[in-house]
Amino acid sequence: MNLEAQILSSFLIDPIAVHFIPKLEVEDFIDTRNKTIFKTIQDLYTNNESVDSIIICDKHEELSGYIMSVMNEHVSSVNISAHVKRIKEKSTRSKLMGFVGEFIDGIHKENDITEIKSKLISQFSEIEDEYVIIGSKQVNKEWVTELEHRSKNDLYILKTGFGQLDNILYITAGKEIILAARPSVGKSALSTNIAMNMVRNGRNVLIFSLEMTPLQINERIMSLEARVDYDKIQAPKKLQKYDYKLITDNIKRVSEWPLWYCKRAGLTINDIIGLSKTMKAQGKCDIVIIDYLQLVKTDGRNFNKNDALGEITRSIKQAALNMEIPFLVLSQLNREIEKRDDKKPKLSDLRSSGEIENDADAVVFLHRELQETITDITIAKNRGGKLGEFQIDFFGEFQEFRERIKHEDQKIPYME
Repeated sequence: MNLEAQILSSFLIDPIAVHFIPKLEVEDFIDTRNKTIFKTIQDLYTNNESVDSIIICDKHEELSGYIMSVMNEHVSSVNISAHVKRIKEKSTRSKLMGFVGEFIDGIHKENDITEIKSKLISQFSEIEDEYVIIGSKQVNKEWVTELEHRSKNDLYILKTGFGQLDNILYITAGKEIILAARPSVGKSALSTNIAMNMVRNGRNVLIFSLEMTPLQINERIMSLEARVDYDKIQAPKKLQKYDYKLITDNIKRVSEWPLWYCKRAGLTINDIIGLSKTMKAQGKCDIVIIDYLQLVKTDGRNFNKNDALGEITRSIKQAALNMEIPFLVLSQLNREIEKRDDKKPKLSDLRSSGEIENDADAVVFLHRELQETITDITIAKNRGGKLGEFQIDFFGEFQEFRERIKHEDQKIPYME
């Protein structure tokens, strides 16, 4: 079903979806049938009447068969907000192309250039006003609509799979979350665990790793998912027949996960944002994971290290807001932490701390002494939310993090 028909089916079937009707205009639809149907839906909504398919079919008998087919193929209204936005963007793009065409045509015809400029500015302003400047009334109307939509389903929050973390840190659209730790503590492994938990729940995860190839990340994933010792996977001569069976039994399922990697090395921040936008437009990106911040390049300008990191984190935050998806960004800590007896991280240990801390919506620290399994998780910053600290366990044989069992007298089960 095409996007226009999907939106119409949501309006006709889902009582919550009708609150998104004011966001669209008849001109936003391309198909003349959809224009006609939406105009009637719009009129019913404006007059506080029920958006009823029977009423619409009665008004447009010639379209009744099409209307019923649209409703019969309805899938879900979960992504109605994103669908409406996409239709609106397509409509705006079409308008812009029309304006530019008129502008070029006017120049070729040698019309009065002042009049052309004035008309063009006016037309562009109409579009800009719609998206940039809105009043309190519109803000509250949209907020109530969003609140009602969220109250009916919690899919707007991306779950990490770690209950204690999810109870404190809400990963939602527009957020930049920093995950930081000293080397070899497991920030890459934890981000991979989180990615796996998300794709198991149908989320599209896009990974930009600047220190590991997609094949290396996949080795960690297969170790955890197939329960095959990571050391064996890294040195395949150690693999036994039953190891290969475990891998074979799991590889088809893992291959179908909505998990995406970028295999290009030496990425700039503009590369990352551009590729993320492309994947988002294709419906293949619900969250971006970057591993790790200090390896991302700027675009040719001469920055010192601190300024460069600030430029990158600001760009990521703007991308998160504009694309309406969260970014999980891994980060190193500065070297000062190694000079302290207490190696537990704090906000001042972030490299270019002021810039990273200011741009991030949340900062999560990992801390684990070498050769130990117990890992401290500290939510040191959480804009508009709670701070907190708890512990999880790390199992190196599978590159796996697991929540701890609450009762101290219970042993953590070893998973064979």
